[in-house]
Amino acid sequence: MYDEWLKSDVVELKQILVETHNAPMPHARNFFFGLHDAGYVIFSKEANYQNGGGGVEFGFLKLSPDFFIDNSLYKLQRNAASTTMTAEGQQ
Repeated sequence: MYDEWLKSDVVELKQILVETHNAPMPHARNFFFGLHDAGYVIFSKEANYQNGGGGVEFGFLKLSPDFFIDNSLYKLQRNAASTTMTAEGQQ
């Protein structure tokens, strides 16, 4: 669902505010990794103690690709790891 936010050809979101509620793995991990790989970083995190305390608000900002030095994007790390594993298997 969140990946639809990132596909727009009309507008690029520069800031996202979202609240999660008891997010299960691996969905939570994929959500955070996906936003990070799209160039977003967390600038705010706040626990929401209403309704039993299961919610957390996150603020994300879209940054320039230059911010992510040394291939710090998760997708680049995964691609490099799979390439290394493939190359090792061919030796």
